[in-house]
Amino acid sequence: MKLSMAVIVFTLVGTACSAQETPNINHISGNCGPESHTAEGQIGEDLTIRQVRYYCNDVGVAYTDQQNGYLMVVFRQQGTGVPPLGFEGHIEERDPKIMDIEMVYLKTNKPVNATSGMCKLFFEDTGNKLTGIYCGARIDAGHHRTVASVVFNALGSQ
Repeated sequence: MKLSMAVIVFTLVGTACSAQETPNINHISGNCGPESHTAEGQIGEDLTIRQVRYYCNDVGVAYTDQQNGYLMVVFRQQGTGVPPLGFEGHIEERDPKIMDIEMVYLKTNKPVNATSGMCKLFFEDTGNKLTGIYCGARIDAGHHRTVASVVFNALGSQ
């Protein structure tokens, strides 16, 4: 399973990693909560009525540039044709559990600039076991808006 997640991360990232960098991918099984969705429409339109539920059962988390704090989070539903949903950005210095999203991968190897967004990583009390991730981003292009929101719960953390 780690190999297949590595292929997805490399496919999504494309050439974002240098030849010397091989991301260490943390693969976590779990599920996307019922609040997870994507939506598209015109800016100003009520996108809550256009939400499409996003399902996933695992996530891959990898540094694409660890020296500069760039991280990629990729959600996917194994065994389906649903494309993975990826978020990439940099970890905040003031809070290493928060990532400011710069790129969103709505389609494989087709990154789009995020207008705004963040991911928050949740850990158990001891701080070393990832129990959940929230990522939310907005992409504005012209008069069109796309939003993606994922609430992921790791197995054993519910």
